[in-house]
Amino acid sequence: MATDSQMLRMLLDDERLSDDERSSFEDMDRQLSNKGSLTRKQHQWVESRYKQLGLDAQEPSENLVSSGKVKKGGKSDVTLPWEVPGYVKPLKPPGRR
Repeated sequence: MATDSQMLRMLLDDERLSDDERSSFEDMDRQLSNKGSLTRKQHQWVESRYKQLGLDAQEPSENLVSSGKVKKGGKSDVTLPWEVPGYVKPLKPPGRR
């Protein structure tokens, strides 16, 4: 999810806002740069309007392999119990007679 400042900038770049909304969001952007945070109600309004306009769908997805966060293929660093040499698998319980 985008931060408050990112959402506000994307909202202000969108031409579908009414004049009242635009002036309110500009005030919030100034408040955010001066004060550092929005109130809970302001955040909820920004987030709801952000989703209503479909701006959340424009966020780019990150490829974890090409960004180097996840290794490509191969064996993982995690060793599962049955991969340890000498691991003895438990026997099945006896059947009913």
